[in-house]
Parts: sequence; structure tokens; C-alpha cells
Amino acid sequence: MKNPIRTTIAFDEETAEIFEKLKEEKLFQSEIVRNALKFYHLFREFENYDMEN
Repeated sequence: MKNPIRTTIAFDEETAEIFEKLKEEKLFQSEIVRNALKFYHLFREFENYDMEN
């Protein structure tokens, strides 16, 4: 098996709190980040979506 790619990330306070809450749900850190990246990739076209119109 190929070694995984390792990276370091920095969070702002709000994001760090969300991350810690997710870890409390017994999710692995890498699983949280992988799922978030996959989700963002699938739905990134909605990033600038105007929900008020």
C-alpha cells in the first residue's frame, strides 16, 4: 500500500471548534478532512449561490 500524502492545515477559531466537535463524534481527523474535501469538490458551484433570490 502506498503511503498517504501528509499535510498540515491551519484553522481559524470557528473552524477549529467545528473540527473538535466532529472529533468528539469519534471520527478520525483524516476522515473529517477527506469527507469535507470531497463534499466541497462535489458542491463547489454553490459557493457563490445567492440564497435570497
